[in-house]
Amino acid sequence: MRPRKRILFFGVFCILVSGCLNGGTVPTAPGDDVLIVDPNADETLFLDPLWVENAWIEGDDLKLQVSYSGGCKTHRFRAYAVDSFTASNPRELPVFLRHDSNGDGCRAIVREIVSFDISPARDLHRDIFGTDGLFYFQINTLSAPDNLPVARVAYHSGVWNSPRPDPEAEHMALLLTRQLVAPQEVYDQVHNDLQALREVYGDERTGDDRPLREVTFWAPWVPGELLLQLDPESLELARQGLYTHWNDLNNALRIEDIEVSPVINSVWLIFLVQLHPCEAANWYLSLPGVIFAGPNGRGGDAPNIFPRFLEPGISYVFREAWGDCPAGCINSDYWYFQKLNGEYNLLGRFNPRVDDPPPSWWENADQNLWFYNQQSLCWIR
Repeated sequence: MRPRKRILFFGVFCILVSGCLNGGTVPTAPGDDVLIVDPNADETLFLDPLWVENAWIEGDDLKLQVSYSGGCKTHRFRAYAVDSFTASNPRELPVFLRHDSNGDGCRAIVREIVSFDISPARDLHRDIFGTDGLFYFQINTLSAPDNLPVARVAYHSGVWNSPRPDPEAEHMALLLTRQLVAPQEVYDQVHNDLQALREVYGDERTGDDRPLREVTFWAPWVPGELLLQLDPESLELARQGLYTHWNDLNNALRIEDIEVSPVINSVWLIFLVQLHPCEAANWYLSLPGVIFAGPNGRGGDAPNIFPRFLEPGISYVFREAWGDCPAGCINSDYWYFQKLNGEYNLLGRFNPRVDDPPPSWWENADQNLWFYNQQSLCWIR
């Protein structure tokens, strides 16, 4: 648990010379707790020295543990961000922290935690890129040597929406969009679609004499899990709990557990968030000592649902399968649904062992299976 109270450390010089009154906490001014997006954020605003000792994210708040000289007057802090992200990989948003000591002549070393609402940065990312995404806040102060950033903090606003109440819809939305975290609008659409389809067609009997509602989606990888392979030195540090390069990403993506397996020189990362493992792998591959990152893949054959974007909505192929599953299902019964005139319609059923030739709609439906198989491959960038 991180400290939440401001802590003041007063030097003897302050007590004897500067006239500090009672050593109590001097509050910062109200109204300065929201990140300000300004194209001129890098211009000089508040010139007083300030040191950043730690930085982290809690929800949509950027927390900074800072220290400065003072203790007798109200100090003001503001955080300014430019209105564009860097072209680097990973993407960064420069933030400039400003400090106004209000002419405080006391010499106490004051430490406190300041907090800024960073939802304006979230909105900026959505405006520029059209969606939530993972990026770093690059923290700068006027006191930093050589004007170098004093901290970098990873952030993704979407992680606090996950896990969602309907894991099937969330996993399907990950497959459809290949985003690190499923977009809310796609999750909602899939959830509503599946609910409507099962309400109308759920009691229909499949070729295996099961109700269609029992056919469920099975992602080709385990959402929220990631396999890393590290070089020997980094693996030993991870085993001892001393590998720190992943701390920022782990915190941003809400890590739940880390399992180190020296036998296969690998580490399992398990997250609270239902992440797309292929997209998460791209971020972890940039860390020192990481030589491979990929999903926990699922093998075998089973009944499944194959979605694909097809205007004006999403098309769905339900596949009932039986006979020697999961080694390789012998029988399949496909049901193809498309959205027509605002409602989902069953275009037909197809059993490859019985129906020859295939129906005319099968060529289009088969694209759903092709899309699923392509998404099962992790093309790490």
